Amino acid sequence: MTADYPIWVRFADSATDLPRAYKEEVIKGLSMVASGISEKANDKSVTVVVSELSYAESDFQVDGISVAMCRWAENAFGLHERQIIASFDREINRYHFEWH
Repeated sequence: MTADYPIWVRFADSATDLPRAYKEEVIKGLSMVASGISEKANDKSVTVVVSELSYAESDFQVDGISVAMCRWAENAFGLHERQIIASFDREINRYHFEWH
C-alpha cells in the first residue's frame, strides 16, 4: 500500500527479481501521485502490476526509477504532471531530482 491510500504495487514476471532498492523507488514514485490515483478511482483499491523494468545502462540511475514511475502513473491515470526539477551534478556525475 502506498501512503494512506488504497494503492497497491505488485511485482510480476521479470520484475519479481528486481533488487529491493529498485522496488522501493517504484513504490516511492507511485506514492507521489497516490492521492490523485485514489481520487480518480473514487477511493477504490487500485493495484499497479509491474512486470518489467527496462532502461539504458549508460543513462541509468536508481533514483530515476521513482521519477519514471511517477510520470507513467500521471499518464496512465490522466493526472496533472507534478513538478520535478532535474539537475546534473558534474562533480559526482549524477542527476539530482527535486520534487515539488
